[in-house]
Amino acid sequence: MDIPALHTLTNGIIIGICLSISFGLVCFKQMAHAINPKYRRACHFFIAASLIIAAGHLAELLVDGFGVYRSLDLFSILVLVLASSQALMFTFMLILLFDSRYVTFANVMKHAAPSLVFILLYVVSCCIEADVCVYSLAEWRACVVHNLPLAVRTLFGVTYTVQLFV
Repeated sequence: MDIPALHTLTNGIIIGICLSISFGLVCFKQMAHAINPKYRRACHFFIAASLIIAAGHLAELLVDGFGVYRSLDLFSILVLVLASSQALMFTFMLILLFDSRYVTFANVMKHAAPSLVFILLYVVSCCIEADVCVYSLAEWRACVVHNLPLAVRTLFGVTYTVQLFV
């Protein structure tokens, strides 16, 4: 199997899994502890995160084309949004699986706020200045200081990595 076909297959599997999770959670309302509004709220966040991941992988397939694979640039915003959404989905899954008192809107937003802030900053910075694509560390070093969207993407990547380890 060649790399483009493997890329399309992998994205298709991820899209199918995320949509299955979303559909399963929509039907999840019948469980006894789903009556609790905290768990219902966590389910809604979990559904949103898995739909974002599915939509992002579908967008990647539609932009690249099925059976085509182009390497994404350093700190690609699509990869950062998908990765942070997957981390949020994992967090919400743990919140749902372990009957916890920490299922609150404030705790969920504590995990989601950095991603939301950086996405907003990225959109605003792209309105101010055009984003550049960088494919090597030398290009990145040359452009990161002079290009605001690339600097925001870099900060997003660093924050996501730190948040992942914490």
